[in-house]
Amino acid sequence: MPWLLELYPPSTDTTEYTLLLVFDILFIVIAAWWIAAIQPLPKTYLSEIIFPVQFWLRGAASMWLAIVTWVSYMYSSLWDPSHTLRFILVADSLAWTLSSSLIWMAHRRNLHLPLFVRSFWIVRWLLTLQHLVASLVERSPISKQEVPCIVFQSTLLVSVTILAVASVKPHRQLTPMSPEVVALTLERFPSFSSKSLIGRSMYGSFGASKMKCSLWLEPTSKEPNRIDLKVQIPSWTLSRKANASFVSYKILVLAPGESWTVRRRYSDFRHMRRGLPEALRQSQYFPEKSLFKSFDPRVIDSRRAKLEKYLNFIVAHPDVNPQSLLSLCDFLELEYVVNADDCQSYLSV
Repeated sequence: MPWLLELYPPSTDTTEYTLLLVFDILFIVIAAWWIAAIQPLPKTYLSEIIFPVQFWLRGAASMWLAIVTWVSYMYSSLWDPSHTLRFILVADSLAWTLSSSLIWMAHRRNLHLPLFVRSFWIVRWLLTLQHLVASLVERSPISKQEVPCIVFQSTLLVSVTILAVASVKPHRQLTPMSPEVVALTLERFPSFSSKSLIGRSMYGSFGASKMKCSLWLEPTSKEPNRIDLKVQIPSWTLSRKANASFVSYKILVLAPGESWTVRRRYSDFRHMRRGLPEALRQSQYFPEKSLFKSFDPRVIDSRRAKLEKYLNFIVAHPDVNPQSLLSLCDFLELEYVVNADDCQSYLSV
């Protein structure tokens, strides 16, 4: 595969390569600083992130360029140890590797790609186009032996063209009917926006199979056996739906002999709270809604801690059985136990 050496063929005029090296080093320094300065995010499952087609195209194009430059560098070291431009291949490889990392990190945090990344793509597209045109003119007419080299350079041009177009063309705005958002809405972030009715499941757990009426032959004030519950909110995730961003919280419910997780938004917490008795609604732990939407990790983590305390305050309240609270059971995907009076009124309907 000698055509791999054609990525940067040796030349007596190294001015162009020197400028390219300086440009690559400048990009590497800025990209490394941006990666170090960006706010970290908690662990998130890949199934909780939307991956539109544009993301896959940009990522595949950048990764292909990174792989090609790394392979070209290793091949040049074996095939032509005297190749004087191997250090440019190293800088280019690092630059495209960082470009791929920036695509993922920006998408992971729902951020627009920085201007320096998009500028880097446009400049590299112009240089690649110029190099391919010069190669075609120099090789005219093209022999069969030179076809692999032309095809190879064409794949590079296609890759940088994808990145250049992505840098100037606005991202497709997701709408409520976009396939990615529909899947996200129906399967991962169900909305708790309306009151739950007996027999109707809001979160996919409260229905005929999850409901049981505890009937006693004689009236009694004894409550059904309550289970010992503990709740943890170990992490949160910043996600996208349509053209808006929101935070969802991962809730771990611990019961004797079993545990499960659910994911809820802050609006779901507020709706669940409205269905609770007055004594449980008034609590110092519940964080009130802020006037300004903030995605500051410190603010979100503070809210996460308060929401965790509030849920544990509810499930550990000595005067209330968590399984008798309809909104809480629907919220935590907990089995709802109806008392005798509620069962009689329901069956008489």
